[in-house]
Amino acid sequence: MVERIPQHRHCHFCDKAILPDKQYCDEKCEEQHNAARKAKKKQLQTFYIIMVVIFVFAVILSIMG
Repeated sequence: MVERIPQHRHCHFCDKAILPDKQYCDEKCEEQHNAARKAKKKQLQTFYIIMVVIFVFAVILSIMG
C-alpha cells in the first residue's frame, strides 16, 4: 500500500515540515536564519579584506625585494 505525503516544504532554518506557502515554521526561525546569514556575510567580508591586505603586502615586498 502506497501512502501519499501531503504537499509541504521544509523550514529553511530547522528543517521542520511546513505548509508549501511558507518559508519558515515561525518568526523565531526566520530571525535566527537572518542573523546567521548576516554573521556569515560579515565573516566573508572580513576574509576578503584580509586577503586583499595580504596581497598588497606581498606586492610591496616583491617590489622592494
